Amino acid sequence: MIFAEDPGAANWLGPLSQHLHERGNQVAFLADGVALLYLRQRGFHVQSIAPEEDITACLHADRIHAVVVGTAENFETRAFEIVDAAKRMHIPSFSVVDQSTNVEHRFRGTTSNRFAHVTDIVFVACSAVADEFVRLGLPREHLRIVGNPHHDAVRERGKELARLDRKQLRKRLFPGLAADRLLVVFLTEVGYVMNPEAKQWEQEFRLLGRGGSTYRTLVVLEELVGALAELMPKPLLVVRLHPKSERSEFSALESEIADFSAGGDPLIVCASADLVVGMTSSLLEESALMGCRTLSIVPRPVEAKWLSAVADGLIPCVSERSDLRQVIPGLLFGPPPKPALHLDGPLAVEAIARHIEQVVASHAAP
Repeated sequence: MIFAEDPGAANWLGPLSQHLHERGNQVAFLADGVALLYLRQRGFHVQSIAPEEDITACLHADRIHAVVVGTAENFETRAFEIVDAAKRMHIPSFSVVDQSTNVEHRFRGTTSNRFAHVTDIVFVACSAVADEFVRLGLPREHLRIVGNPHHDAVRERGKELARLDRKQLRKRLFPGLAADRLLVVFLTEVGYVMNPEAKQWEQEFRLLGRGGSTYRTLVVLEELVGALAELMPKPLLVVRLHPKSERSEFSALESEIADFSAGGDPLIVCASADLVVGMTSSLLEESALMGCRTLSIVPRPVEAKWLSAVADGLIPCVSERSDLRQVIPGLLFGPPPKPALHLDGPLAVEAIARHIEQVVASHAAP
């Protein structure tokens, strides 16, 4: 049984479900929340999970031999019910974590115990994520560094998109925008949803935007709008909405935004840009994997460690207004970026599938 609730986890679990099926495994793929539509739009066969669904009964009825879940911003995600039921039934449990962001809240649910609902094995994208879990007290034997399965698909998609004419691509995506203007795509995020400490963090912002908000995404977007306004000719700005973001959140800036983008393939939107700007979203890292010019803007310097490519210095990052204004012209008008990043080895999904099968086989052995 595989369960996803948030898009980040869905990016791992969609390809994993398909790969496990291709290897001859029977997979019950369940989803809730935003992930349900997100996965269906991408062609994955996924079932919804009803609020009254008895998880233990499902595990019995479907003769489940392993469960794999993604973490979610929802402290009451049904992933925890699945994990807890699996533990009671002595069924091996696995989870996937792509970033070191919010690791202290990934498994605590509504408790004060940060590992209250931790799985037997946690698959992580890189050593930085593993080290953060170990620092918080999770024994290293619970962790497996496997790379990011979604990156396998991103690299292949990047090769396809690189063969397309960017101006033609942009004309198809944004027919109302001038093709001869530079285009900046900004990636929104949903804020510090998983962090009760967010109010304290907001007091540490180095970036203040226009001074009327402490909403992290809006503050950063206001800073970007201000920096772009100083360039001649002024680049066009497209805001790419996170699946949980609403256009209305940015109504105060509508007159300074050329267009909004939502739904569909986000990678093609990023490939059409002259510069992709974000904070610490996985889509920013994916853009770098495809060879796009990228920039991370964070309101607190400490947030630079939340995304591996930023922490490793592979994506430039700023947290001061003066630095932002200095770096933007070079990224837009300077030489193209180095070849696409390779943050993990090929076929990460193969490593995860193989490990799950090995654990299930050893668990079933007399």
